Amino acid sequence: MKHRINSVVLVVALVAGACGGDGGALSAEEYFAAVEQAGTDFAARGDAADERLADADDFVAVTKAVLPEFGDIIDDFVGVLGDLEPPEELSALHQEVMVRGREAAAKMDIVIGELTGIDDMVALIALFDGDAMIAFNEAGGQFEAACSDLQAYADEHDIVVDLSCEG
Repeated sequence: MKHRINSVVLVVALVAGACGGDGGALSAEEYFAAVEQAGTDFAARGDAADERLADADDFVAVTKAVLPEFGDIIDDFVGVLGDLEPPEELSALHQEVMVRGREAAAKMDIVIGELTGIDDMVALIALFDGDAMIAFNEAGGQFEAACSDLQAYADEHDIVVDLSCEG
């Protein structure tokens, strides 16, 4: 389950740095370069959180601490969506990524909210198997699809970039 969370976080990270506006539209190459750089930067945060989960002696306690970090990472990624202005030809794809990123962030916030009463592994497993996590995973899948559409655009236009969209 933690790899699924981190994969969705990574996908959000890869796309998040590429969206928004400081006054001038980027070229497609600049846009995708920003996406790739954001992916590198944000993936490090997700990997560090994932590592803490992997090394946890008390998985429940560490999950309760780390899952909100994943939420913060996703929120930060979505926040970056407004920092760059895509070129006109990427505007619709950009908007779709933003919408799907916000949906994934909102679904993660619901999962995090459900951590409150969790104090044992049985309850944590129930959370991971529950409706909120299922909804997050579905939103993450939609985000991955939007990311894949961006990757397809880059591929079709001979822009060398690897957005690592699949989790």
